[in-house]
Amino acid sequence: LFKPSQMGNAGCCSDGKAPGVPEERPPARPLAARKGKAANAFDQLDTDGDGFISSTELRKWAKDLPPAHFKAFFKSLDVDGDGRISFKEFQDKFYPLDFDFDPEP
Repeated sequence: LFKPSQMGNAGCCSDGKAPGVPEERPPARPLAARKGKAANAFDQLDTDGDGFISSTELRKWAKDLPPAHFKAFFKSLDVDGDGRISFKEFQDKFYPLDFDFDPEP
């Protein structure tokens, strides 16, 4: 068998990478390093900085909602039912088209 280094560019693109093979991506950046309206809003609600919005944290923001409405509101945001709102759940609901962030480290 040939090692890729022995094959040169044979059967590959001009950059030496096989067609259809995804390039390695850097690991996801911490939420605090992301930019965009969704990340800014999420960070303001995630007051303990654990990367999730708890019911207590959201309640501080939605203090005027009656308890039954708040419970339904929180449940609608907590799609996976783990008792907390992830950034993805938050972004999907409030900022589905928020691409205003730089994914590069």
